[in-house]
Amino acid sequence: MEEEEEEEVGASLPDDDGSRGVRSTPLAGTAGAAAEASGQLEPAEAPPPPLRIVAISDTHGLEDHLTAEGAPAPWYLTDGDGGGDGSGGDGGGEVRPAQLPTGDVLIHLGDYSVDGPRKGKEEARARFDRWLAEQPHPTKIVLRGNHDPYLAEFPSSGAVYVQKPTTLAVGGWNLSLVPYMRHGNHPLPGGDVLATHVPPRAILDRCLSGEL
Repeated sequence: MEEEEEEEVGASLPDDDGSRGVRSTPLAGTAGAAAEASGQLEPAEAPPPPLRIVAISDTHGLEDHLTAEGAPAPWYLTDGDGGGDGSGGDGGGEVRPAQLPTGDVLIHLGDYSVDGPRKGKEEARARFDRWLAEQPHPTKIVLRGNHDPYLAEFPSSGAVYVQKPTTLAVGGWNLSLVPYMRHGNHPLPGGDVLATHVPPRAILDRCLSGEL
């Protein structure tokens, strides 16, 4: 008696490495075909809860201008639904000019630093770190930009400094993080959200000279 062959039904789910792969579930013979036809398959895993990301870039030592009193919209925002709790809504909540909009993750996409002598750069890094610490986001990420040093630490804010392409898992989501890299073609890390200091080649990637 010949054995019945198994057929597989794949559901698109995240692999362990953060990429989107196919996890297969074997269904035996006619029973599996009947279950597939009736739609009585196991439900797919529920997606992770929404992740609110606040992204800024190229502050070059002027990050405090984003949160100073009288800063331009959209940074001078009204919080919440009338209670100032940062939960969203359009009511007349409390105004907090000293902070960026609330969220789960704050990503600085590169070029926090200033040009000049080493001492000035270190002072700018320390000021930036203190400013980051004042922001309400539980997770803070800084990508290296082309004006930023390869090594940097942010002890006050606890921000993660990304120096090479990597994937970081936050709240059930995989963030694909690509900082400035001086040399070489590096594979794009897998993820649900791409954050990068540099644009894709030939897409918003033209210098003032017209060159790519």
